[in-house]
Amino acid sequence: MGVKTLYRVRLQPHGATLSPWQADTLFGHLCWQVYFEKGKPGLADFLAPFRAGTPPFVLSDGFPGDWLPRPILPASPTASDEENKQTKRMPWVTRAEFGAALRGEYPGVSDAELPVHEPQVVLKNQINRLTGTTAGDDDEAGNLYALDEIAFYHGTEKRQDVPVSVYFWAQDTAQADEVTRLLGALARGGYGKKKSVGYGQFTVGERETISFEYPDAADAVVTLASFVPRQTDPTDGYYRTRVKYGKLGEGGIVDGKAYSPFKFPLVMLTAGATFRVQPAPNFVGRVVAGIHPQDLNGDEFVQSAFAPVVPIKMPG
Repeated sequence: MGVKTLYRVRLQPHGATLSPWQADTLFGHLCWQVYFEKGKPGLADFLAPFRAGTPPFVLSDGFPGDWLPRPILPASPTASDEENKQTKRMPWVTRAEFGAALRGEYPGVSDAELPVHEPQVVLKNQINRLTGTTAGDDDEAGNLYALDEIAFYHGTEKRQDVPVSVYFWAQDTAQADEVTRLLGALARGGYGKKKSVGYGQFTVGERETISFEYPDAADAVVTLASFVPRQTDPTDGYYRTRVKYGKLGEGGIVDGKAYSPFKFPLVMLTAGATFRVQPAPNFVGRVVAGIHPQDLNGDEFVQSAFAPVVPIKMPG
């Protein structure tokens, strides 16, 4: 048996967020922390190895508690069509079920209760800054608007009771320490949209190492984040895609210059994708340049699209 060791940091939300816990968004927040601390030259130095395809660390998406992404695999030949459909709809599996998949077993329908993760629509009301109420001088009623709040929680527990687990690969302990430090700095300001009004607040827990056992016959990898393949990444596998509609963080202001906040849409392969490859790399993916209409050369803005991987034996 082989062992793949990754770091894990648990983020304890204080409430809901308005942005999903996605690796590229989280990495973008860390970049802004570096920019605030060291300015544009410091950020350029920070991004240089990522641009070169040799990242010193790679983050996963945020997963609820001890759950992990369900490996995307062909349908089990021994299960019924209905069971395969139910399995396909499961976004996550337990740690034990993930370990079984690494050993070459087909994921089945989990008996564990999945955390709730569907966005909840919450109505808010605009406050008139002059009157301090929902009504202005010339109207009788406030203006309702809706927000999609995101949280992991169980039906019998409060939302903040389910932590967000972020796994990451780092080339050495110094880089792991830097990731942990940057996450701590990020926690002081919050994550995602509308953090200035209290959304996306969280506390960083202790860092730990998590070991994943896989058989010597492992002939593939499973990804722990959405990513964009580079030319040398494996192509024989199973995956799903999603379109990322990214935006610039922190108001899109760099060196006093305002940019449009909207990036180009980007097609990414989702977490749980499996690809045949030997030997297993530490990560897949790349940095995507030309992601913004005002910066087609990628001099100012890029999109991180890396994913850490765990070796897996393809079933069958």
